Amino acid sequence: MQRNFETPQRQAALGVIIIFLSNIKKFGNFLVVLALPTLTGKDIKVSIWWLILGFVVAILIWTYFQWRHFYFHISNEYLIINEGVFRKEETLIPVERIQSVQINQTFVSQLLELAALEIDTAGSGKKEVKIEAVKFEIAEAMKKHLVALKIGSNKETTDVEEPVQEPLLRFGLRDMVKVGLTENHLKMALAIIGIFFYINQYSSIFGYEEDEVVDSSIDYIAMILPVFVVVYLFTSVGLSLFFVVIKFFNLTVFVSDKGLGVKSGLFKVEDSFVPLKKIQFIKWQSNPLQRLVGYRTLAIYQASAEAIKRKKAISVPGCKKQHQAVITHEFFPEFESDTEKFQLQPEPFWKLRLYAFFVVLPLLGLVPTFYFDVVEVAYAIGVYTIVSALLVFKYTANYKVTVSSNLLELNKGYIFTEQVFLKVFKVQNVAVKQNIFQKRRGLVSLEIHTASGSLTIPYIKEKLGFSLTNKLLFDVENSHQPWM
Repeated sequence: MQRNFETPQRQAALGVIIIFLSNIKKFGNFLVVLALPTLTGKDIKVSIWWLILGFVVAILIWTYFQWRHFYFHISNEYLIINEGVFRKEETLIPVERIQSVQINQTFVSQLLELAALEIDTAGSGKKEVKIEAVKFEIAEAMKKHLVALKIGSNKETTDVEEPVQEPLLRFGLRDMVKVGLTENHLKMALAIIGIFFYINQYSSIFGYEEDEVVDSSIDYIAMILPVFVVVYLFTSVGLSLFFVVIKFFNLTVFVSDKGLGVKSGLFKVEDSFVPLKKIQFIKWQSNPLQRLVGYRTLAIYQASAEAIKRKKAISVPGCKKQHQAVITHEFFPEFESDTEKFQLQPEPFWKLRLYAFFVVLPLLGLVPTFYFDVVEVAYAIGVYTIVSALLVFKYTANYKVTVSSNLLELNKGYIFTEQVFLKVFKVQNVAVKQNIFQKRRGLVSLEIHTASGSLTIPYIKEKLGFSLTNKLLFDVENSHQPWM
């Protein structure tokens, strides 16, 4: 079915509900302030309820006029948005500047068969345009039309079909269970410990004397530990499964020479496409549980000021070795083609500093523990320093940087490992840093900045640091490839 996007049109009529809920969320804090006297149990006059009702009605009326005065259409290769109730605005987006078109659905919009269309443009620090509520089939047709115009299609029809391809990765129930089981459950353990100490701090509120919670727990730790472990495992795994299902339900990943497409979500369905040229670097992450089943998590960092500010990246869990091979071959062919490579590691002084901070300083705490005869704390410090020494040794041994003419590869981590790929021409700046300890030993650290964050090469020889900096900047200056 062909659709005409040249004629200005409004959003779907049921879109008023979506826009109204969005406005309620936007002004929700004000409504809470109005209702605060009732939440605190104080006597209020009936007029406050009328004020709240009037405010909600005002938002509803404003929403209607927002919807009525919002038009969109595509004309002469521009996406044009007209909006505004009292102050009229017209936004023109050249199709050639469009970087990505995403279709998102909240739980309510799924029930109403509506979708939001988000258009991201080159150099934009936020979503340039968001059409909040159109029919799902219109959103898909509009996305195809914009993509067709973007790639310079000569077809005048708007019913442009994208190439049919098999997904690289598609989640089923078994995959979601595996991902949930192999999530990082250490965060949940820290949260439970935090809740425990919070209860102890405010123990008087719960009817206990100060420190009674801790003392009782220590007395009965041998008895409650098995119960705690069981409860922790069920809670941690259960919450992990819940969040995995919510975020990655029906996860589908497509990979092509143009970029990577990801669609997932239960209550909020996100359908996004990351153009290859907008990808700044990718990161492969894993933990011991993931390695046990052969899983890795892919994090894609793209050029976006908003993504840097919120430290957001598109995440794809449950990737296997074959998925990593396909993505590496498609996005970073230099990994296989570059023959001249050199590898470097931080100097031993970096390792000594880490030992001093994580091992030597805690050991100094043994002096007061022996003086006050606190044997339990001394044992804990002893165990901590032994584990820390092992982790520092393994972490520094695994920190390796491989540089070629086109690619920079960073490997680090022991328990939680990371492998980062960055194309050299994506580098925007290299900062050479040197503190007083490094200066005495002729060492420097490098911070390699991109449009989506930075990477660090710590404690390398000063001469090597400046040589690598000059090489990276020279390669960037002589590259004619667009960084986004």
